[in-house]
Amino acid sequence: MIALVVAAAVSMADSLVARWERLMREPRLHHLVATQELRWPLTGEVLSRSLEVWFLPPNRFRATYGEPDSQIVVATGTQVRTYAPENRQILVRNQDPTLDWRDSPLGHLLNLRPVALQADTVIADQEGLWLVWIDEERTSEYARVEVFVPRGQVLPGWARLQDIAGNLTTYSVASWVREEIPRGVDRLFTLPAPPGVEVVVLD
Repeated sequence: MIALVVAAAVSMADSLVARWERLMREPRLHHLVATQELRWPLTGEVLSRSLEVWFLPPNRFRATYGEPDSQIVVATGTQVRTYAPENRQILVRNQDPTLDWRDSPLGHLLNLRPVALQADTVIADQEGLWLVWIDEERTSEYARVEVFVPRGQVLPGWARLQDIAGNLTTYSVASWVREEIPRGVDRLFTLPAPPGVEVVVLD
């Protein structure tokens, strides 16, 4: 009986991950609004900030992090440009041509098999599906990943990632919208230097 339950859970999770992969490959513009919390257990330090992401498959994105430690990161397809306003610098490095959505936290899950699944979890007054991945073979930078998918939805509404050092990153998703690619979308994936800001090329 236990084996049947485990097999059903793995099948359900595999089906969900396959749907994620199809959605992330479609030529649609993703717009994600979330809160990111970083927690370092060894020091007790906690940082919480807003996060807004635009992503266009296969490898262009724009991520805007709010205060504290605000920054803008833009992947143009050929470069990754990072702007930290307090440093008044834009750091530029070459973008790996193989970089795509699989290099995101969501993409890393495709390399792991879920070890737990619960269909009646409640988070933030929403009921949904809770999945856990544990990377015992250290094939990912994350040792443990927990994901919550609200009932009736496909994409995650909450996720917690624990890296191999034990540090935790939690994402609470306010909205995740997929839309037709608008005219002029290329402007989203540029990051020109504001006046007085130094551009530092790292590669």
